[in-house]
Amino acid sequence: MASRKSKRLLEKLTGQASEADIQKIDARLDAKNRGKVREVWDQVQLLWRMVKDPKAAWPAKAQAIGALVYLISPIDAVPDPLPIVGLVDDVAIILLVVKALADALEEYVAEVARRHAEIQVRKHYKMVLASVLGAVAIAAIAFAFQLL
Repeated sequence: MASRKSKRLLEKLTGQASEADIQKIDARLDAKNRGKVREVWDQVQLLWRMVKDPKAAWPAKAQAIGALVYLISPIDAVPDPLPIVGLVDDVAIILLVVKALADALEEYVAEVARRHAEIQVRKHYKMVLASVLGAVAIAAIAFAFQLL
């Protein structure tokens, strides 16, 4: 998995994580969707969404920032330009952080889904209310006809 040198660098980047790093990540992240990184791109994107979310918890966000800064940084344990092995350490760090944040990421995904559902419910509240009232009215009419 990740070497000690990679882990130490990740710890340093996590400890130094700041909001300013988000702009650096934003500017360089898409260029890293190549080679072995492409295989974990969904996890990279999940970390990235959490980093950009102002409601995400800072400790988890700081770890994600550390991993993404490691990914975009040309200076890491194994230089990225090296063929075949250049991005392997980057992938290992992404997987290490995803594993470390498994519970936080699961909670984050569930919270995002809840927020999205609430927005959809609010967005369609009147339509849902009219449908429910219409269904109740139809049921009442059908019941009234049965009594006749």
